[in-house]
Amino acid sequence: MKRTRRGFTLIEVMAAFVIALVLIVPVASIISGISGSFGGLQRSVERRANLQLAAAAAMAVNPLRAGDFTLGDFRVEVRPRIDENTSDLRRAGWQLYTLSVSQPSVSSAQILETVRSAPL
Repeated sequence: MKRTRRGFTLIEVMAAFVIALVLIVPVASIISGISGSFGGLQRSVERRANLQLAAAAAMAVNPLRAGDFTLGDFRVEVRPRIDENTSDLRRAGWQLYTLSVSQPSVSSAQILETVRSAPL
């Protein structure tokens, strides 16, 4: 009586496993890289939106005068800027102010620092 072979040998199974790994590893690497790129893009968009809101808060301080102001979620510190070039501006009737914007609810780190001018 002749016996028929059914199934795969151990060598055939191992060869199929190696071929599958050779195909799967690069695909998994590509997918991982793409998901990391999308995550970085999302963080960049969030930082840009927060920076635009901080710039809007800095521009909303009106009239411009020294002090600390709270505008929405932002804290704006306004300080007169004094350096060697400001004396000419003062004679012309202008004052430079440094505005530092932070968001205390998220972190105490400064988000934006800008300079604005205002008439005396």
